Amino acid sequence: MRSTLPPPDLEYPETDGQPMANNTIQAEVMMTLKENLEAMFRHRDDVFIAIDLFCTLSRAAPTFAMRPM
Repeated sequence: MRSTLPPPDLEYPETDGQPMANNTIQAEVMMTLKENLEAMFRHRDDVFIAIDLFCTLSRAAPTFAMRPM
């Protein structure tokens, strides 16, 4: 049987090195939106709210990644 998983020593990046926001106003807006969404969905255990997410799109190519725009 052939495995499709990457080798165990393969390292995935944890960050793209870019700031979450370009200025304080952007950061405050992002935090306000996150806090409001958390309040709106506080009774839902199937909803996860996060900011500054970084996604690796392929297990075989850990450097092929993106972040939401």
